[in-house]
Amino acid sequence: VSVTIEPQGAIDAGAQWRMTVGPDTGWHDSGDVISSVPVATYTIRYRAVYGWERPANQSVEVTSGGTATTTGTYVSIVEQGSVSVTIEPQGAIDAGAQWRMTVGPDTGWHDSGDVISNVSIGSYIIRFRNIADWIKPDNQNIEVVDGATASTIGTYLVSFNFPVGGNFNPTNFINAIPAWGCDPQGENCEGGINWETVPANNPHSSDPTALEFTVYFPPNPYMDPNATEPVQAGMNYTTPFPWIPIDLTGATKLTFWAKGDGNEVVRFGMGGLNLSGQDSHSVDTQDFVLTQEWQQFTIDLTGADLSSINGGFRFVGTFQPPYSGYVGEIGTIYIGDAVYSN
Repeated sequence: VSVTIEPQGAIDAGAQWRMTVGPDTGWHDSGDVISSVPVATYTIRYRAVYGWERPANQSVEVTSGGTATTTGTYVSIVEQGSVSVTIEPQGAIDAGAQWRMTVGPDTGWHDSGDVISNVSIGSYIIRFRNIADWIKPDNQNIEVVDGATASTIGTYLVSFNFPVGGNFNPTNFINAIPAWGCDPQGENCEGGINWETVPANNPHSSDPTALEFTVYFPPNPYMDPNATEPVQAGMNYTTPFPWIPIDLTGATKLTFWAKGDGNEVVRFGMGGLNLSGQDSHSVDTQDFVLTQEWQQFTIDLTGADLSSINGGFRFVGTFQPPYSGYVGEIGTIYIGDAVYSN
């Protein structure tokens, strides 16, 4: 005697069969064969399985030298669907981003695009894994309906971690200070730029640190106190050495907040570097005049190729005279809460 059980979902749930009388009345899996059964008529019974309606008892006729077979088909009595989650951007996936259900038939961590089957209909919560240097998405609710796949998208945000650390660091200065203030040989040109963290009570929003970028000049006897040329200085935030680019595919904007000590003229941008390869996108804004109040800025990245980015953020400030005799601080720019998002 041999019995086939269908469907696979019922088998996975523990469906089995047995003979009510005969040489072997124990429970058997689908496809098992009981041998040495005397010629006669026998009854096949199916095991009760949660979530499935078992088949009615069946009769099989054993003949000499033959194998009596039958098929028992279970019917699902619990409506079920599937769950799948897509994670963006690719850089977060490369960094180990995953998702999981908080309850259900499978609560393990899953990669982007994985599918969990045999999920009973109802509402579920999707949670995303913490990974270094990325801001994970908030928990999301999904609704599973019978026979369909419930899906959602979780988008991680790039963490800048001003002033240092994270995906992008202040790697190099943008220093376009004119070549005045030099000795007669054109040497010993003085000038400098500096940055530091803002005290915790000063940054915008909940950003634990913000970038304070200060332009200053040390004393120099060759500087012309009557010079009228503006000073330009700024900074690139790039991926750490060895400059492995980040895939930011899925992001559609870069938002950040900025302010100054008053009347600093600044333009912002991203991309455009050629460190370990040319960045796949580059954009610069117009010049903005900063005030002493925080302002939010947005760089639109809709449709941009963000598959290979080393230059995550940059800014260049233009500082106008007078410079207090070119000694000391001449201007400060504050940046905070910078994130890529969709």
